[in-house]
Amino acid sequence: MTATRDSSGRFQVGNPGGPGRPQRRTEAFYMQAMMDEVPLDTWRDVVRAAVTAAKSGDHRARSWLAKYLVGEPKTEVPAPMQVIVEQLLQVDPALDRAAATLAKPVLCAMQYPTLADEDETQRRVEAEAAAAIRAAEPNDATNGPPTYFPVTDRVDTPPQVEAPKRAVSHRPASPARRLRIAGSA
Repeated sequence: MTATRDSSGRFQVGNPGGPGRPQRRTEAFYMQAMMDEVPLDTWRDVVRAAVTAAKSGDHRARSWLAKYLVGEPKTEVPAPMQVIVEQLLQVDPALDRAAATLAKPVLCAMQYPTLADEDETQRRVEAEAAAAIRAAEPNDATNGPPTYFPVTDRVDTPPQVEAPKRAVSHRPASPARRLRIAGSA
């Protein structure tokens, strides 16, 4: 087995490789066989035994349960020496990350002033629109419905809206479509 690897442990050129991952169908057969041999009640007994062993101090049982209940940790634990150095330098990486997150909008506004001006313009226009809408709302029920836009000619009946025109097909209609068209006319 070591003859197929070079001095750094990598596979040499021309190595045929292993059998690879089994086909999904084969995996399904193995999973079904395992489920047939280990019913749910048996699995509950295994979990109960692991909990009992973990409570009695078995570190393997604790790590197995933690792996399935809590999951693998996403971040690495810092080395003890790193923690000591950070304490001596009075550095807090979590605080630094939080400060960077909070400072990001301010730094972006300083780096890209035109974008900040556009954001400020957008906020100002939105505030003016909200103020106009609030001003147009009726103060009491006798004023009638709110008018959000200036109305020059008020009409009591709603305007008639034409239905949108359908796109015209340039293909000739099929015989079945011709019958449906003729039947509806």
